[in-house]
Amino acid sequence: MTKTYDFIVVGGGTSGIITASKLVQKGASVLILEEGIKSNSLLLSMPAGWIKGLENSPYLRFYKSIPQKQLNGRQHDIAQAKTFGGGSKVNGMVYMRGKPSDYNKWQQETGDSSWNWDTMLKHFIKLENNERIRNNFHGNDGALQVSDPGYVVEGSNLYIKTMQELGLPHNSDFNDGDQYGVGLMQYTIGNGKRCDVGAGNGYFSLRMAMEGAEFVLGIEPFLLFNYQFRALKSLIELPLNISLLSLRLEEMTKAPLFDSVFSMGVLYHQRDYMSHLSDLRKMMAPKAELVLETLIVEGERGYKLIPEKRYAKMRNVYCLPSIETLKSWLTEANFHNVRVVNVCKTTIHEQRRTSWIGGNTASLEDFLDPLDSSLTIEGYPAPTRAIIICQN
Repeated sequence: MTKTYDFIVVGGGTSGIITASKLVQKGASVLILEEGIKSNSLLLSMPAGWIKGLENSPYLRFYKSIPQKQLNGRQHDIAQAKTFGGGSKVNGMVYMRGKPSDYNKWQQETGDSSWNWDTMLKHFIKLENNERIRNNFHGNDGALQVSDPGYVVEGSNLYIKTMQELGLPHNSDFNDGDQYGVGLMQYTIGNGKRCDVGAGNGYFSLRMAMEGAEFVLGIEPFLLFNYQFRALKSLIELPLNISLLSLRLEEMTKAPLFDSVFSMGVLYHQRDYMSHLSDLRKMMAPKAELVLETLIVEGERGYKLIPEKRYAKMRNVYCLPSIETLKSWLTEANFHNVRVVNVCKTTIHEQRRTSWIGGNTASLEDFLDPLDSSLTIEGYPAPTRAIIICQN
């Protein structure tokens, strides 16, 4: 059966997708032709990954410029995107409109006032969704998300201060028509990036992705759980932007990439719990949220239980803090707005035997004192979990 379209857009880059979107919004049927493929690459989903993505990338095609007179005849390599999403998928994401004089020059050369700065500014405002700046030069309801950098190296701050001492004024907005000065640029970065530490078979990661997270990364060192994740994902008939890597947290690149970080049932397996909290924080963007779920015990601030050998038959359980102790650890690790959202005992109805458990049929019921279910088989308090949310 032959299908017809009202419009065919050649090129699935930024301008092609915007054009097609506007046509669809008007009720037209549109076919987009794009040489490249749709990419769910981890590097293209992480703002800090774009530089690494330039190297031997299957999503780029390189062209040579003509010889440049002003560069003694040298030619430049010019990278063009070869993926659905175009340049916005592979570029450095700097949001820079340019100088008003350039647009006014276009009007002079074409005789068309549609190209001058004041006219084009209206379109910029309509397209933009700026998270910080709210004035007559910026929009806050458009599709193009614009934000301040999530991480600034100290060298950049020192450079800005040095230039100010030399007489340059500080400029907090290079897109209002006045580009004179020194400051930090904004970027076309937005939407939530979420990381699930100790993801197991990826259940929570998959639920996050299914709820609409733009990108979810789970890290889980055990290969069996990675295989289980692949099996689960294959049963979901939705296009989810999610990856599970067979890594430990300490093996992850420490860059502030994520808007939400989850550490679920991991902290009590850490010999150095403060290093674990520090590593989590290094992966979080400014004002990002940490969701921490761990085992706790009753007690005052400063109290913690250190099992001698095993806890509820679990190996590698090194420390169970009281709630107040855990809160003090998070404060010491420079987390803010620390709040306990849930405390509950793990029940044998929740953690129970099922036909999916395989050859090892033991479960929580076998790990508790048969005469007193408030104690583990070793005589420690039975498992109680707490969920804490806090901000970077």
